[in-house]
Amino acid sequence: MMFSTGSVTTDPMVTTDDVTNLSLTSATLNATITNPDNVNVTDMGFEWKQIIGGFYVPVDGTGNGNTFSATLNNLAPNTGYSYKAFIKFEGTVMYGEEVYFTTTDVGVQDYLEQKLTLYPNPVVDMVSVAIGDDNSRITGVEVYNVYGQLINAIVPEENPMRINVSGWADGMYLVRITTDSGVVTKSFVKK
Repeated sequence: MMFSTGSVTTDPMVTTDDVTNLSLTSATLNATITNPDNVNVTDMGFEWKQIIGGFYVPVDGTGNGNTFSATLNNLAPNTGYSYKAFIKFEGTVMYGEEVYFTTTDVGVQDYLEQKLTLYPNPVVDMVSVAIGDDNSRITGVEVYNVYGQLINAIVPEENPMRINVSGWADGMYLVRITTDSGVVTKSFVKK
């Protein structure tokens, strides 16, 4: 009697890796697939939730090779979250272990200071004001001279917005930038 000694296929496994690009309101989830027999993985992603009172929400993962990731936005600052990676193959769902993270607790003011830019500085003719956060928007800009006199008030229509200062006197100016998250004051020098 003869017995077949066919090969046994090893199922792929997924490892939930640590979060990267952690900020006040966003985080990138990461995972690694171990797939020695190159089984066809048909889907990959994550399930994530807020630790207190949250329900798991699926999000698709993107990547190539043996790693994939997904970026979460609009998270709450200084809040705990958990997530686990998953892969699907041959009608099976395989989960990685659960990983925990907490969004940063940088104060809103500090966060706005980092995300608002005023450039170039010094400036000759046009100064730009920009916010580097898709979740916030600039709602008003006021420019003052060093004596506290209002020089210009603008309701921005674009990001970045540009201010023509070519006809202004040389010197330092203060810019009060109002956003839907708070107010920041920055300065620039007109040459």
